[in-house]
Amino acid sequence: ERLGTRYYHFRYKDVLFLVLDTDDHTLERMAEIEQIRNDAMDVIDTAGWAAFPMTAYYDLPERSTGNIGSEQTEYFLDVLNKNKQVRHVFLFMHKPIWEQEDEQQFSQIEEALTTYDYTVFHGHTHVYKHTKRKGHDYINLSTTGGVQLPEEDRSMDQAVLVTVDEEVSIANLLMEGILDKTGHIPLDGDSLVFEK
Repeated sequence: ERLGTRYYHFRYKDVLFLVLDTDDHTLERMAEIEQIRNDAMDVIDTAGWAAFPMTAYYDLPERSTGNIGSEQTEYFLDVLNKNKQVRHVFLFMHKPIWEQEDEQQFSQIEEALTTYDYTVFHGHTHVYKHTKRKGHDYINLSTTGGVQLPEEDRSMDQAVLVTVDEEVSIANLLMEGILDKTGHIPLDGDSLVFEK
């Protein structure tokens, strides 16, 4: 009732979109995690972000990489099996589930994707980062108004423009200008333009 449909897919112009839930826990565990998080936020409100590492939430495995359950995995394996002829697949999720030690469920989805062209978008860390994984783009989006981390490179407010023609083109739109999918100024602009 609170979150609506937690994972789903749709197909548009022969492109498949998979929206995954990386907080796929039982309702009881979700309530526990939420309480632990709320307690941590109370500490941050009174003592500041420097106190965050001392909270129980900081070390919680679910905070970093989340979880994908077997029911969700089966759902997406079935979706991929029924959509073999798409031009491209985009995956959207909050947390980088593949960074979880001994992760099993998302590995099965990645294995099923080996015959597809695909791109993964995720968030959670508030820092933009482009990674090549298994020969595909895995893009950690920054924020659209969230907490900024000035000590981190590419902590920025952004929107991403994705165009699908013969190939996928990704541009990052900033208040100051546009960055390519790797987080750099296009056409070697980093060597020509001095950023703030």
